[in-house]
Amino acid sequence: MREAKEAALRLKNMLLTDKIKSPSSVENVIKSDVYYLLENYFETIRDTIDVRLSIDGDNLYDIKISLKAQKVKSMGIF
Repeated sequence: MREAKEAALRLKNMLLTDKIKSPSSVENVIKSDVYYLLENYFETIRDTIDVRLSIDGDNLYDIKISLKAQKVKSMGIF
């Protein structure tokens, strides 16, 4: 039973690693979604968005997002 759990964990790690080794499609989707969200709040500079995905030692995703904006849009009071 222990061997089966270890094998399952190794397989999971391998699949996660394979997914992250070519993360461009995931990063592109996140870029698009985050950009359209943040443009509601900021006057963004579109070509400055950057998304980086990696997996840390605990098999947790590390997601870094960077975007430059010229200013905050004015918000109405509800």
